[in-house]
Amino acid sequence: MRTKITPFLALFPIVFLLMSCSQEPGPKQWIPTLEKTTFIYLTDTVGKALKTVDETGNEINAGDSAQAHESLEKIRHSLLKLQFFDIPMTEFRQIIYDADRLYYLGRKDEAKNNLKKGKKILLGIVDAVGAPAKGSINEIIQHVEELEIALVHSPEKVGQILKTLGERMNLILLKGDLVLAGTTFKGEG
Repeated sequence: MRTKITPFLALFPIVFLLMSCSQEPGPKQWIPTLEKTTFIYLTDTVGKALKTVDETGNEINAGDSAQAHESLEKIRHSLLKLQFFDIPMTEFRQIIYDADRLYYLGRKDEAKNNLKKGKKILLGIVDAVGAPAKGSINEIIQHVEELEIALVHSPEKVGQILKTLGERMNLILLKGDLVLAGTTFKGEG
């Protein structure tokens, strides 16, 4: 005696399998945050330095050594700003964006390691800049420390802290000249 299988009964195991798979919780889906980023602060600093190099050349040709010396100090300041602020802050911003992606991809240990690397960069900046800028950098360090705690104890806060930190970084980079107003760098007189 042969049992006839209806089309519905033949599909039942497949439907059951699909339903049971969809009910299992998987890792959170990572939804990337697209921040409006720019590198104008880098090109501005380089542009100012190059303009001052040209002016210095003209001053040397005109025999104005005092003015040329002053212009060289402006060039030095621009290059130190790149070395001790603009480039490390750009690296830090990338590390934070990577930590965000790693966290939402379920790679929390790598995200924590990124935060440690980022904090080390910030501490290097604090060591290299004068007093006016230290406050802004220390504020970012506090956000990183808050984020480190949230990763362990308050995962529901991580997304908002990452968003706030990313926005703050973009603002500091865009307003770098204001943040650094009146500051000197290691190696400046």
